[in-house]
Amino acid sequence: MCVFQDRLTALTAANAKALGISPDSPFANRKFAEVNGITFPLL
Repeated sequence: MCVFQDRLTALTAANAKALGISPDSPFANRKFAEVNGITFPLL
C-alpha cells in the first residue's frame, strides 16, 4: 500500500483510482493508514 501511496500522483495523472483491500478490521486499517500516511480508501 505504501508503494501505491508513493505513486499516487502518477496514478491520479493516469486517471486511475487507488483502493486498498485488506482482510483486517476497519480499526486496524484506519490505524495502518494513519501510521503510514495512506490517503486513499482502505476497504
